[in-house]
This record gives sequence, C-alpha cells and structure tokens, in this order.
Amino acid sequence: MTEMIRHLDLPLQVQNAMRALMDGEGGDVDAFIALIREESTLKSSCVRISEELVLFAVKEGVYDSRLRVLILHISGLLGVPVPIVELYEESVIEMLSEYIPPQNDDEIKIKQKRERNKKIKRYVMIGLASV
Repeated sequence: MTEMIRHLDLPLQVQNAMRALMDGEGGDVDAFIALIREESTLKSSCVRISEELVLFAVKEGVYDSRLRVLILHISGLLGVPVPIVELYEESVIEMLSEYIPPQNDDEIKIKQKRERNKKIKRYVMIGLASV
C-alpha cells in the first residue's frame, strides 16, 4: 500500500484512510466510487485509474492472475469496460517486449564469447557424431 501511495504521489495522510477502507471500516463502497467519479479530472472517464493500477502492478513485478482479477473488478466498479483494460494491457505488453536495454561493452563481449562457444560445441558434436 505504501508503494501504491508513492507511485501515485499521494500525501501520506491518505494511508490511514486506505487502511480503514481495507479493514472494512469505511462503510459502503458505492459511496466512495461515486466520490471518485465526481473528481474533476475523472469526470469523463475513470480509465486512468485502471491504467495506473496496471502500470503499478507491472512496475512491481507482481502482475499475476489474482491482481488482474482485482484490477478488472475495480475497473468494473468504476465503469471502465473490460475490453479497454485488455487493450491497455496489450499495449503495455507490446511496449515492454519492444524495449531492449542497452548493453555495455562487457555484456557484448560475454554474449559474443557465449555464441562462439556454442559454435565450437556444435562443431565438436558434429565431429564426434561422424566418427
């Protein structure tokens, strides 16, 4: 929860309110959903909340089926259609799979050495098979 507050740049005072909601002390969830929908920045759509939840989960490295179901449930409560959330998930997957981190000289040398050793092993195995 603390990481989520940091990720969203929320004040630390929000933590107590979030803890109370998680413990079931907040009352009816529908009242909080209505309050979130009335926010001026979210008047048109609550898609941004779903996007931030997906980004947070991916950033923390814990985006599994349980968290996905939670995000889809929260999105449903906020009125965000499932296909929109899935479209955003696919775009994040595409972005991450296209990203190739830059390699330094040492990593390049190690990779070249590994490839050379693979070739040598292959040639040795071919030679042994022909004997």
